[in-house]
Amino acid sequence: MNTRARGAAPKERSITVTFENDGVTMHKKTEGYEGKDCEALTDFIERALNATDVERTHTAEYYERKRSTEEGIRA
Repeated sequence: MNTRARGAAPKERSITVTFENDGVTMHKKTEGYEGKDCEALTDFIERALNATDVERTHTAEYYERKRSTEEGIRA
């Protein structure tokens, strides 16, 4: 069953992780994730690296309403 809105292309999703030259400062950028999905997907990176001082800057995608699986289904 296709749950995507008719004619809507799927969003490309990515997670980019970069480190500063100090080897400690890490930057994470997610694209294509709505709401708190981006945090849930990058939390494992922070835990694995024992990150203690985490600063987050949210993009407009963070504030988009997460689409339900029902949205876009034609009866």
